[in-house]
Amino acid sequence: LAKVQQQSLQLQGQAKVQYKNDRHLTLLLLNINLLRAGNKDFARQAFAHLRYNFKFSDTWIGEAFGQVQTSPIQLLQQRNLFGAGLRYRLLKSADGRQRIYLGAAWLWEHSRFTEPENPRSWHRSSNYISTTFRPGNKVTLINTTYWQPVWGLIRNFRLSSEWLLKVDLTKKLAFTV
Repeated sequence: LAKVQQQSLQLQGQAKVQYKNDRHLTLLLLNINLLRAGNKDFARQAFAHLRYNFKFSDTWIGEAFGQVQTSPIQLLQQRNLFGAGLRYRLLKSADGRQRIYLGAAWLWEHSRFTEPENPRSWHRSSNYISTTFRPGNKVTLINTTYWQPVWGLIRNFRLSSEWLLKVDLTKKLAFTV
């Protein structure tokens, strides 16, 4: 048997808080991941996102958002951003189960990196397409793909895609990947 020489700490958590009323939606997402052994961090990431949506009509929605993120493994000491824009509902099926949205927003981003240590600020265009596909009563597939170029420097862009698959097991329990 080996004797443990150092203490370790692991902390993981996430929360989603949403308030929806008539034409208003407020969303808060929180995520933290910490793994420390001895005096060394093997993982140290945190993320907070606050969003407010206002429904102008059945197809047009205004959005405002702010975000804070840290991820030293990605050489990101801290990223702060905020922005605002519009979302357009391109498609809604007759039963409301299939949807496609297009979004465009301005965002300001300030990032401090661990290497090199100089902070950077950019104005970006944040453009996305979001699709929701519900083939049955128990399965939902959601995809959002973002393209975020720096204004005036289109070669500097961020491209990301998020996928969510949810399978309802009961009325109050679901498996999500």
